[in-house]
Amino acid sequence: MPTCVKCNLCGADSTKLLFIEKGWQIVQCRRCGLVYANPRPSSNELIKFYQEGEYSQVGPNYLAKRESKLCRARRELRKIGRYKKGGKLLDIGCGAGFFLKEAQKRGWKVSGVDLSREMIEYAREEFDLNLFAESLSQAHFPSEYFDVITMYDLLEHLEDPLGILKETKKILKPDGLLLIVTPDFTQRAIARHIPPPDFRPPPEHLYYFTNQSLQKMLNKAGLEYFRQTSRINFKLIIKIFVKKKKRLEKVLIIGASCLGDMLLLTPAIRAIRKKYPQANFSILLGPRAREAVENNSWFSEVIIWDKKTSLSQKLNLIKSLRKRHFNLVVDFRNTLLPFFIRGEKNLTFFWKELFSGKNKVHEAERRLRMLPSSFPMPENKSPFFPVSKENRLSLQKILNENGIKSDEEELHPHLSPPPLRGRNEKGGRTKLIILNPGANWPAKRWKKGGFARVGDELVKKYKAKIIIVGGEKERGLAEKVKNLMREEAINLAGKTTLGELAALLEKSSLFITNDTGPMHLASAVKCPVVAIYGPGNWLRYGPWENQYRIVHSNLSCSPCNVIRCKRNFLCRELIKPADVLQAAESLLK
Repeated sequence: MPTCVKCNLCGADSTKLLFIEKGWQIVQCRRCGLVYANPRPSSNELIKFYQEGEYSQVGPNYLAKRESKLCRARRELRKIGRYKKGGKLLDIGCGAGFFLKEAQKRGWKVSGVDLSREMIEYAREEFDLNLFAESLSQAHFPSEYFDVITMYDLLEHLEDPLGILKETKKILKPDGLLLIVTPDFTQRAIARHIPPPDFRPPPEHLYYFTNQSLQKMLNKAGLEYFRQTSRINFKLIIKIFVKKKKRLEKVLIIGASCLGDMLLLTPAIRAIRKKYPQANFSILLGPRAREAVENNSWFSEVIIWDKKTSLSQKLNLIKSLRKRHFNLVVDFRNTLLPFFIRGEKNLTFFWKELFSGKNKVHEAERRLRMLPSSFPMPENKSPFFPVSKENRLSLQKILNENGIKSDEEELHPHLSPPPLRGRNEKGGRTKLIILNPGANWPAKRWKKGGFARVGDELVKKYKAKIIIVGGEKERGLAEKVKNLMREEAINLAGKTTLGELAALLEKSSLFITNDTGPMHLASAVKCPVVAIYGPGNWLRYGPWENQYRIVHSNLSCSPCNVIRCKRNFLCRELIKPADVLQAAESLLK
């Protein structure tokens, strides 16, 4: 009787149908991507199939392949010998023992398990091997006992592959290796909803792995990728060496040089932290990015790399970093620093940087994709910036000084701030709308009069409070916008820290901004954004994982990344206040 099951990897019960083969539904988990048969044969049917069906029989057809199996065994043992020269070896799903016989000849102390009693009896009589006709859990092997464990074409047959991998981890020595060989279902088969070549439906195969789904399952079982057994596989198979996860104690992240880029790196850093939750993280970044992380509990240490310092200062910093003996150095800037710091393991992205489709993929997504598939993809891909209680309290003092009072609930960070902030004279809620007319690159600054006109219209229509923000160098610009407005506005440019600005955005109903770092800060605290783009690429650097509207002139040359423009940045000048106002109203509604 067919049995319906949940996803073995994540436990979810939500799937999409890929195709039906010989009456069996092959589905993919919507949450984690694992492909499996659902429903599938019952446990009793599977046991009967493996103990009484063709898989259990040592017949003429099986024995005719004896020499080819022995030849393959010798070839596989040579590959294992590159990393392990001897010790205790376990073959799970050992069949008639051809592989173990060759291993025994080479000095290995061998053991094997298989559900087929006929296979096991043949191996005992023919080769005098120590084998067990039972499951792995029933064999009761001691913990940390084996130097090498092999699984040839096994995982796809199992009812509980994750459970077997966890059991394997227990009996594998700390420096032991696990060799896994399984068919590769391929992403192409998933995309096209068709079975790959040599596809086998139940009861033979129950699970269909891709490199990505196998890496996720290994990670959940406490195992990790070690080596591919060969560079080229002519068949559609996954063939890898796996080892126990080594607990990393010290990780160094080489981050970005400016605020916005650093915030867009945080989803990728979240994925690294998810893989190594017990590690101690340090981060090396440029001085302009410091505020993005200095109050972030993710990092135990913030190290500044300033290009303006002398060569001797840079060399001294490299020497001090080398002495710390980092277990892992992850370089998102693709420098030579990891090779000078000499971490135990370096993770760089030189080749992936060249072929990562920069102009059409968002930078946060691109950085996530650059990580090896063994890193778990985080469910939350939003930029991260922590807003502290002190930030909220100090911001409230600034707002009180400027005549904006707040509800009591807004002073408590554990409460979710409501979308309408402040109070008007009649006691109703007032919308706080933030204008950011500045940008580090002057060509990205939309006209001052445009910001003023939009601010006036929003005050008239929504009785909103307008607050103008910016850096210390943008005080004058913000004051000019304020003076151009007919309605009242508050100029806080240069008067808030980055943490206080984040607290302000957290309380606000809307943020209208040029393409600049605070735009990503708004995404981190989930403040809706209207982003105004003249030159620049919103596909790559626009708001991310947030409510937003992009306003641009839609010229044929947009988006772009040019520093000098033959058309004198006409794209910026063509943006009208009515366009920005329409985008703002669509979010405020």
